[in-house]
Amino acid sequence: MDICLERIIQELKQQGRTQGDLTRFLEVSHTSFGNWKSGRNQSYKKYLYAIADFLGVSVEYLKGETDTKEK
Repeated sequence: MDICLERIIQELKQQGRTQGDLTRFLEVSHTSFGNWKSGRNQSYKKYLYAIADFLGVSVEYLKGETDTKEK
């Protein structure tokens, strides 16, 4: 699992949100998240800006380019 997906999962846990909350927000199937976690595809990368907005963090943080969460 890459750092981006690790940080997405970590933020969901810290914020008390679920994978289902995120998939509903993105309007993708719950199966998509499972595919991301298993490494079958990395289509989540096209949603990085929306995911960052949902989680209230910067895209750079999700990508592992900085440890600062703020936008």
